[in-house]
Amino acid sequence: PGVTSMSVDTHKFGLAHKGSSVVLYASPELRAHQFTSITDWSGGLYISPTMAGSRPGALIATAWAAMMAMGEEGYLATTRRLMEAAIRQAMAWLLTTLRGLFREGVQQIPELQVLGHPDMCLVAFAAARKSSVNVYKLKDLMTAKHWSLNALQQPAALHFCFTAAHVSGKTDVVAQLLEDLKDGVRALVANPEAVSGGSAPMYGMSNVTPDRGMIAEFLVAYQDVMLAP
Repeated sequence: PGVTSMSVDTHKFGLAHKGSSVVLYASPELRAHQFTSITDWSGGLYISPTMAGSRPGALIATAWAAMMAMGEEGYLATTRRLMEAAIRQAMAWLLTTLRGLFREGVQQIPELQVLGHPDMCLVAFAAARKSSVNVYKLKDLMTAKHWSLNALQQPAALHFCFTAAHVSGKTDVVAQLLEDLKDGVRALVANPEAVSGGSAPMYGMSNVTPDRGMIAEFLVAYQDVMLAP
């Protein structure tokens, strides 16, 4: 009740190629607002499910092939491994926070507090109250070590999403991730200016700027630069 639409990203946990995501609507009336219809085009009448117009059928075929290859049992097994990995990571961060409260000195590991109660494969965390670590700079340090953490705002935080790629190999991803997090935090404690440039200034600015309209203009300018020849 109350849910009008739902996004299903088949290119994520469905293990299909990008571009095959699905939007489910509660009613045909709601879905109609997504359609693009043109009645006065010189080429005749035109109707498309989205503004994108023609879409490659190959993407739909790859999504179907991925689902047929995985099957219900395959998706259930993958989900089980993802949940186990996420729970391990959440508990490890909690223990690190508790130990950090009792450790002193510049080499101590500052606290990382888990946000909410992660039950699935997404774990969000922020710097604890007494920690001065800039999580956006921590993100840049982790990126340099080839980890992909997503930046969050309000509050400033990061999150890590486990996928099938993290549980299919023999490497202990959780242990390595935590070790790299500790190294990154130690570097920032020793030198808060250890990171310059990167994404930290942009995310830091957006998190403290109350004028969201100005942030929207900044995003438009950023997109213009990305599309420049």
